[in-house]
Amino acid sequence: MDNLLPRAFAAAGLAAKYCPESPIQGNTPRNVQIFTGILLHQGGKVVEQDTSEGKSISIILAAYLNGLSNGAHIMTSNDGLARRDAGTYGKILEYLGLNVGLLTEAGSVTDNKKAYEADVVYGQNTTFEFDYLMDNGPGVYSKDQQAQRV
Repeated sequence: MDNLLPRAFAAAGLAAKYCPESPIQGNTPRNVQIFTGILLHQGGKVVEQDTSEGKSISIILAAYLNGLSNGAHIMTSNDGLARRDAGTYGKILEYLGLNVGLLTEAGSVTDNKKAYEADVVYGQNTTFEFDYLMDNGPGVYSKDQQAQRV
């Protein structure tokens, strides 16, 4: 995936700029956003950006690259943000050919299982955590009983 990073980031940056439904249409990713996207892709790191520094485009860069192979989870602090971002920034990922899923607090195991099949999944952090605990809890003996893809 690291070999694909420059091309994937370039494609995602252009899509963010030119996608007709992009909320950041006309803007090109800045160096700090590209660097943050690289750190997010690498994983195991904590990245902090100030307000209006471009967290959303940084996330799109990393999500596109990782969505091409084994999928990406985008965790937000609440359900409303997950809905908003899946409906707005998710359009950029769809423009690039990926499918986008949305987890909701009220979602059933069936609903969540369908969302997890998407290339990129938006959801509240506690929903991801709860699904993980349920998938690995007592009484779960097969993959078809799990919501998250393994």
